[in-house]
Amino acid sequence: MNTIIQAGYRTGSGNVMSLSVGGYTIKRDDVPVVAKEDVKALCDWKGGCKGRNGGCPPYAPYFENLKHNMPLLYVITVEFDMAYAIEYSGWWKGSSVPGLFIITYADRLTMNYMQRLLKKFEEKDLYCLGLSNCPGCRPADCKVIRGEPCAKPKKRRFSVEAVGILCNELHQDIFGECLPWWHRTREHMPTKLVRYSAVFVDEWWSHTAEGVLTNAVQTDKSCTSPENVPKLDYDIETLEVPEGCLDEGIAYQAYRIPMERMSR
Repeated sequence: MNTIIQAGYRTGSGNVMSLSVGGYTIKRDDVPVVAKEDVKALCDWKGGCKGRNGGCPPYAPYFENLKHNMPLLYVITVEFDMAYAIEYSGWWKGSSVPGLFIITYADRLTMNYMQRLLKKFEEKDLYCLGLSNCPGCRPADCKVIRGEPCAKPKKRRFSVEAVGILCNELHQDIFGECLPWWHRTREHMPTKLVRYSAVFVDEWWSHTAEGVLTNAVQTDKSCTSPENVPKLDYDIETLEVPEGCLDEGIAYQAYRIPMERMSR
């Protein structure tokens, strides 16, 4: 059973945008995973996250060793239209990284939102896989990476990629397209960001998860009517994934960033 919810989102500063929240039930045997010995490379690839706390490799368990009594995975996606990040975020003034503030704006907003959605499932005693660092402690306070027992085992949560799930292939299976990640230039930004999390479920919970997700979206503190969301009109161009990157040469869509947004 699949669910797609178009949600209006209002930030604390009053900026309004739209998010598309999806829920997709997948047989766990159909979940694309990397070989166990290659899990850590998912986070280290191209100088990415280096495994900063106890929710990351090599501290996270492998997917196949988790929740054998749950035959299904309820995959939750949050799709963010990057036009709103271009419209509302700061710019890269003082930074050599093109679009850094746009990326940070979208990354933090969607990560915090997904964390709140997952808490609704964890309140039902369901086992969740999240995104980014474990939310139990700040990375600097994590005892696991110091070889000590976890200080907050009930709050410990592993990320989807930390257990070996291939988000790019998962995205292709669900949406039939490559996941553009952060391919960008000084003048372009991919049209969307998609974040992933997941919940282990059985057959009964697979039919109940839709209601939990819908309630989580509708009762979130950010929720506003989609009718309140302004329409933005940035030019879209088709680019190719750069050489040396995942899905090299595959076409994807990107917004052309107006000069006035770059110079403010």
